[in-house]
Amino acid sequence: MALSMVTVTTGMFSPQGAALASSLESGALEQSFLEQRMPWLHTRLTDWQRYLDTRPAMDYVAAPADEEVGLQFSHSWATKGLDDRGNVSDPSVVELGHSSFLVKDAFVASRLLAHEEARVFRSVSDSAPLASNSRHFLYLLSGQEIAFESSRSRQEVLVSYRRSFLHKKLSLHVDCPLVRQEHNIDLAPIAEISRANRDALVDATSLNTATLRSALGGVREGAEAPGFYQSYSNMNNFLHHVLKDTGIAFEKRQEKVGLGDMRITLSYDQPIRYVDASHFGIELKLNTGKTSHNVALAEPALGDGCTMVSGHARLAWHRGLLINPFVKVQVGYSLPSRQGARVPYSLSYNGVSHIGDRMIEVFPRTIPFCDVIGLGGAAFTEYPETVVREFASTVHTVTMHKGLSCVFELGNTFERCFGKPMFATMLYRFNGQQQAHLSGIENPEKYALDVVTSGTGRRSHDVVLSAGYRLSSLCSIHGGLQHRFAGKNVSKETRVFGGVSLQF
Repeated sequence: MALSMVTVTTGMFSPQGAALASSLESGALEQSFLEQRMPWLHTRLTDWQRYLDTRPAMDYVAAPADEEVGLQFSHSWATKGLDDRGNVSDPSVVELGHSSFLVKDAFVASRLLAHEEARVFRSVSDSAPLASNSRHFLYLLSGQEIAFESSRSRQEVLVSYRRSFLHKKLSLHVDCPLVRQEHNIDLAPIAEISRANRDALVDATSLNTATLRSALGGVREGAEAPGFYQSYSNMNNFLHHVLKDTGIAFEKRQEKVGLGDMRITLSYDQPIRYVDASHFGIELKLNTGKTSHNVALAEPALGDGCTMVSGHARLAWHRGLLINPFVKVQVGYSLPSRQGARVPYSLSYNGVSHIGDRMIEVFPRTIPFCDVIGLGGAAFTEYPETVVREFASTVHTVTMHKGLSCVFELGNTFERCFGKPMFATMLYRFNGQQQAHLSGIENPEKYALDVVTSGTGRRSHDVVLSAGYRLSSLCSIHGGLQHRFAGKNVSKETRVFGGVSLQF
């Protein structure tokens, strides 16, 4: 009866009132349906709604102070990585974009010879190419696998400050990290020249000597092929020399120390029905950390190389000492940033216009071995000089667009553990990053931009365990462990941390 009166009254005044009455009537019908057909479900939902709507006494939860200063030390390390398919690989996949690759994929000169799309000269001064590519070491090693063994370690001292305003509803949080990053990298045993390839390299050298050809009565058909072991001792030495020619140092140990990316967070406590504590805010991550200078392989970086703006929401429920679940969602956008990057050239040839010319006369001079490779009558299109991100021969200033990222956390906090002023937290964290793209480079059609951006779409799954002890109402200590158990294009790292916080 009361519902009918509402319907008549609101309908007399406005269409909005009629819509409201209609919605109320619809809700009443749904409620009546649940009561009649599924009374047990209706009872459960009503009890749960009433339970959430009742604000509990949260005297066991420490109230935030007006000011807080924190100091935290963390140490993280990784000896494994996760590739584009989520498989366990080497951590260098984060920088190189590949966990392993072939010589012909690393250097386009080897690919052209292996596909018989070019000819090779023994040296720059020779006028006639080799009669056959099959005796040159770039041809013989084209299928040789290259892989690395590396490790990562990072030490961070995080100094933080928090200040509350508006009766503790608004808070400002500043994080300032001091970071030491170390990378160690070396060639993996699987990348050493195989026995078959080694025998082929030795045979190719011995068969091309003038003495043996004379003894066999053979006729010299062009210049003899260069001996691999006359210039290089092994694959490690080969990579050192070739990368050095393009300005890339292959150093086994690299270290950087300095300021990381600073963070400024502004949060506001906004009550929501059915939620015991809810916070919403924005975060600004400043591009203050040192990034790669593109002068060494797998060079350490102290920051992400861009400024990011993000918004977050954290909802928590406090229903007892052991039942305090929470969920946090954060979505960020990385602002475009100008930075240096190794961008490989994209090579195309129609098979007609430069027959007999050397690559150095047609393509950029910086490409490895371009001075001893001659173009023939075979056409090829859009061959990147390398498919390995950091093997590109030149550095360009580009605009990097990293786009959107997101963080999702789900966990629970335990209070007054063992009857002591102890607290503990267990949570799952997901982190996702959109694949980046490049712009701001002149004549983009001349470059293989997809090589630089491949493998930049990332995700990670972490579990975090932490515990703390309140020494007093003004001081507490904490520590914990974070482990990454799955992901894509990230290092499989483990982090331990501990610190102290002072409240005023």
